[in-house]
Amino acid sequence: MAVLDVVLAVWIVGYLIVRLRRPADPKKMQGMVDRMSKVASSPAIAIVGAGAALANPGGFIPVALKDISELNPSSGQYVVDWLFFSFVSLLPLSVALIALLVAPNPTERRLQSVRVWLEGHLRWIAAFLVVLIAASLLRNGIAGLTA
Repeated sequence: MAVLDVVLAVWIVGYLIVRLRRPADPKKMQGMVDRMSKVASSPAIAIVGAGAALANPGGFIPVALKDISELNPSSGQYVVDWLFFSFVSLLPLSVALIALLVAPNPTERRLQSVRVWLEGHLRWIAAFLVVLIAASLLRNGIAGLTA
């Protein structure tokens, strides 16, 4: 398993380098932003549903499952670890929803400014997250090979 971690980490970084060398496709980026804009201008229930879907930690579930399994937890500890993972992964959505309920106007202004910043930095944010995942895999792989 350790060799697989190292190979995947190297492959992920290589793939990332290839993708970042290509110029961003403005049509694709604008299409994604337009889809999100449609969601943002939808009724409140649609926004909550879309927010829950976007906050879905689906891509991180395999990594969390692997990490939790490597700890060799008892059944009770396994449940506690998954509950903690679920809570932390949904925390940003919960904070945003509470802020919208408590102070809607300032929150909407802040969210709009954050949105503008995110639109300008999407590629680098995604690259940073991918590098973190690759670093975690590489660390686990090296630790497994030296043990």
